[in-house]
Amino acid sequence: MFFAHSGSPDDQGDWQRLQDHLQETARRAADFGRPLGLEKPAYLAGLHHDLGKYTRQFQRRLAGDDIRVDHSSAGAVEMMARAEKLPAAGRIVLELVAYCIAGHHAGLPDRKNETAASLDRRLEADVPALDPIWQQALAEASQRWSEGLAPDLLRTIPPADADFSLSVMARMIFPVWWTRISRIRRPSMTGWKAGRGTGTGRLCRSACPGF
Repeated sequence: MFFAHSGSPDDQGDWQRLQDHLQETARRAADFGRPLGLEKPAYLAGLHHDLGKYTRQFQRRLAGDDIRVDHSSAGAVEMMARAEKLPAAGRIVLELVAYCIAGHHAGLPDRKNETAASLDRRLEADVPALDPIWQQALAEASQRWSEGLAPDLLRTIPPADADFSLSVMARMIFPVWWTRISRIRRPSMTGWKAGRGTGTGRLCRSACPGF
């Protein structure tokens, strides 16, 4: 059994199952991304954001071991690997999803810089091996939501504006799914609150009042 979050140290009955956490985050993220045409990338970001918790090292950390474990890079690595197999439009969207996953604790990373926090450095990092059970738990939904991935709005971007427009799209995907995380945690996790006050969140709501 793999868990996303721990609870009572002596009884795992109130611990949150990792598969439940990822699937529910993904479902709600898709619901919020749908008015913006971003339900598929939002779903994939939610489904893979904690993929790195499918490791024995992270489960030991939840059990009390005093170790540091990078759990937020594995999902980005998986998205980038899958992106290489897709046509250009789908590849671009999955790369944006990878940015969002890699930044779900520290914020959207730069692609390249001198620090270990850049996306390229994160993708090259030596992270713990995932237990193959993650594919049994998530692969079917992951594949299904990857089909026809490029949203309609991606097809409307003029080439001259591509860099700016894609940057904005990433900043729309990020709050659409990230703010869902807090709503999936158990009610006892009172320290987590939805981040609906972000600048990008306000932008999304101004573009789509239903957000």
